[in-house]
Amino acid sequence: MDAMIAVQEELRKRLKKTEPSPARRSEILKKVLEDQDVWDALSRSHKEAEQLVSRRYLHE
Repeated sequence: MDAMIAVQEELRKRLKKTEPSPARRSEILKKVLEDQDVWDALSRSHKEAEQLVSRRYLHE
């Protein structure tokens, strides 16, 4: 769970720079928390999870 918290904190910082709507930011953070692929990636590597989140939710 600690690793997901770290991913969420980083995502929150990045979203504040790119997503003006607090409601939309909250929605994205919830989707990440519920995304089994992110949890699976996180079980392998923090970096892999961050890359997946960037591709899937930040479109990077």
